[in-house]
Amino acid sequence: MEIILFFLFFSIGFGLWIRASISLGQLFNKALGEEGLVKQIENQLKYFDQFWGLIFGKPDNYSIYRPELDPYIKKAKSDLKQAFVVILFIVICLVVSSAL
Repeated sequence: MEIILFFLFFSIGFGLWIRASISLGQLFNKALGEEGLVKQIENQLKYFDQFWGLIFGKPDNYSIYRPELDPYIKKAKSDLKQAFVVILFIVICLVVSSAL
């Protein structure tokens, strides 16, 4: 029973993490423009701290912020929080099941 629950929670968490990654990709594309793959990855690494600041901080403090990014920021924040909660729940379940 524990293994079934673990795989169920893991699959839900994996799906939510993929959804959060897609939301972040949409935010990256909207904020930096759609360029070639190499340039896009370079920009994502260059502005990595600013993207986390946009999502979990105050967006007005960052140079890449524009008001039209607000819906993308809210969706990415929501998706990441859901994924983190499920991952935390999986860790708690693993700790409790190994302790029992």
